Amino acid sequence: MPHRNNTDELLTTGQVAREWHVSVRTIQRYIAAGHIKATRLPSGVARIRRSDAEKALSSPAS
Repeated sequence: MPHRNNTDELLTTGQVAREWHVSVRTIQRYIAAGHIKATRLPSGVARIRRSDAEKALSSPAS
């Protein structure tokens, strides 16, 4: 099995919200607005790559 680095880790909206100290709804809004890239699972829930969350956090607000 190939070794995955930490940037490939998939996070839930709740995990990102806890790390950023914001609500899950805020993360959902950022995803809807295109500020955070997320993948939707067949069940409809979003997963966010750690690298995409870090990229969004370091990007200037628009």
